[in-house]
Amino acid sequence: MSLIRCPECKQAVSDTISVCPHCGYKISPSEKETALQEAKRRPVTIESETKTIVVQKPAQPVVEDEGSAFGGFVLGFLFGIVGVILALCLGKKATKSAAFAGFVIQIVAAIAIGLVTILYFNVR
Repeated sequence: MSLIRCPECKQAVSDTISVCPHCGYKISPSEKETALQEAKRRPVTIESETKTIVVQKPAQPVVEDEGSAFGGFVLGFLFGIVGVILALCLGKKATKSAAFAGFVIQIVAAIAIGLVTILYFNVR
């Protein structure tokens, strides 16, 4: 439930009603939608002689937590496939992709170190 302004008398009313209790104006669905959009931009307040009470705050943007990329990378790099599985089961979007990247880097580094070791000891 939100508060909107009546298009006729500009008093604060509930968005669930179709007739303004202050002036009796019948609020159409399109007017109600317009009033709801306006209420999202500017908060609807109830004013009295002594103070102003804000009863609705403007909508805040929703920010989704994508997880820790560093934590996912550490899981994939240090713990290999177990870390990737953990990240896939428990993690968020950034954690999953970083764990996979860490795992791939771990495999590439292991192959590179293995090749360098084999070449070094075969030359001698």
